[in-house]
Amino acid sequence: MRLHILGDLHLEFGTANVPETDADVVVLAGDIHLGREGRKWARTHLQDKPVVFVGANPARDSILSSSLQSMECWFFSIHAHA
Repeated sequence: MRLHILGDLHLEFGTANVPETDADVVVLAGDIHLGREGRKWARTHLQDKPVVFVGANPARDSILSSSLQSMECWFFSIHAHA
């Protein structure tokens, strides 16, 4: 399995040019964008790949449930391929 790892993109400050990859899965780690905007960006720009999102600070992220807020990091699969 090949991973394409992108971290701390901080898209709230500008765009990112993500290179084409033959990876099987994309990992978005750290601060990608504000709130749910990182998820929206991934759905738009990484449509052909399964994505795993590893958040940087789950205590401040509004898309997490209260049961996950105590974890060091969390994982969210945007979509999966059969």
